[in-house]
Formats: sequence, structure tokens, C-alpha cells
Amino acid sequence: DLKGKGDEIVNGWTKSSSTIGRKVTAIMDDKKITGRALRIDDDGTLIIYDGKKEYRIVAGDIKHLQY
Repeated sequence: DLKGKGDEIVNGWTKSSSTIGRKVTAIMDDKKITGRALRIDDDGTLIIYDGKKEYRIVAGDIKHLQY
């Protein structure tokens, strides 16, 4: 039963993620966003910060960039 284990699940995803902390480009149907992958939100959304604004990426392709 996963009920009430949201924080535990998100923390596990974050710890095992090769994306968090890296510079990435999120590629969606109608746009691209490049920035630093900050965290996975409680609902599983990837948060990317481009230096000005945080973006919530619900679906798209994520490309890791060189530092």
C-alpha cells in the first residue's frame, strides 16, 4: 500500500535521479526549456530553473547537457 508514502517515494526518485542538479533541456511539442533540474515535486513533476523562472515539466523528453 503506497497511501501516505508520497514523500518517501519522491525522495527515493530524487536520490536515484541522474537528472537532478544537472543542466538539461526539456523538449515538449511546442517549446524547449533549458536550465538546471532542481527537484521532483510531490506530484512527480520535474522542476527546471532557467535563471529567471521555475518551470514545471509534466511530460517531455529531457536531454542532459555538458556542464
